[in-house]
Amino acid sequence: ALKALKRYLGDEELVALYKECIMKDSSYSVVSIALKNYGKLHPEDAMTLAHELSAEPSSKMLSGIAELYAGHGGAGEFDFFVECLAGNILQGFDKLGVLSSFTLYLTHQNPEFSDKALDLYRETSKDGGLYMNMFLPQNISYLSDHYSVAIIELQKQLDALGEEDSQAVAEELRKKIRAYQLLEEKYINFLEELEKAAGH
Repeated sequence: ALKALKRYLGDEELVALYKECIMKDSSYSVVSIALKNYGKLHPEDAMTLAHELSAEPSSKMLSGIAELYAGHGGAGEFDFFVECLAGNILQGFDKLGVLSSFTLYLTHQNPEFSDKALDLYRETSKDGGLYMNMFLPQNISYLSDHYSVAIIELQKQLDALGEEDSQAVAEELRKKIRAYQLLEEKYINFLEELEKAAGH
């Protein structure tokens, strides 16, 4: 019903509906869908509501919150993903969804978060089961490609610097390039490990 009503109601009416569902509905599925849609209209307020709901012991709820955090989360949401993926609340395809959300989340964060995330991906590969190990390489490949593009873009910025630009700016760009190069190497190596383990 929430998906259908998006075609017929204006933003103000949708906001009121989504907030009412988030605060009052007894279905975790309804709340998570309402939260995700509300996040498209008012991401900051949706993030505040998500923080309040993140302790709910519901696989659907955590999956919905992860989708919101993937697009709008900052450094403070890293631990949420760690706890979700390392815990035992997520079930079935919800865990795959949270994994994908975590991967997307990392593309918006500083490199040190991706460095810390590698250990979590390794643990997930050991305990994740058939479907998790089927989809995990896609996530790792997505991240290594992201780092490759980031390196190219940063190098373009470095090459475009003129003599009037400070050496501090140039050094900061070189530092970021080195960080992404190290990440790209680590994730490519891990991807090769996964493929080898799968017999590819």
